[in-house]
Amino acid sequence: MTKVAVIVGSLKKSSLNLAFAKALAKLARPKLELKILEIGDLPFFNEDLESPLPAAVVRFKSEIEAADAVLFVTPEHNRSMSAAMKNVIESWNAGFQPAGRNLLHRGPPPGVLLEAKLSNPRASRQL
Repeated sequence: MTKVAVIVGSLKKSSLNLAFAKALAKLARPKLELKILEIGDLPFFNEDLESPLPAAVVRFKSEIEAADAVLFVTPEHNRSMSAAMKNVIESWNAGFQPAGRNLLHRGPPPGVLLEAKLSNPRASRQL
């Protein structure tokens, strides 16, 4: 079964994006296993915290690496991606990254980058 890491760019408990991601996870079974990743515990990006990386960042990065694909589900905040989504990207790129191993240009294992567009063209374009 293909494993998909789902990153919801909203921290709101009643988020429409979270509800959408959960509905997709139900619809995708049994062909895809969608796992919604926890991002609320990721610290704000700070280069001073890169050595050693915080435990939440290490956990998040290992969950991404274990996935075959990544699905972004994000709101648009002030004509941009949410601060939570930006922090996700910064957290993934924290620490040493060999060439081709960042979130948006993953090396092996192969991955697919998808966007969910919920009337948020500007945030989708930035991703």
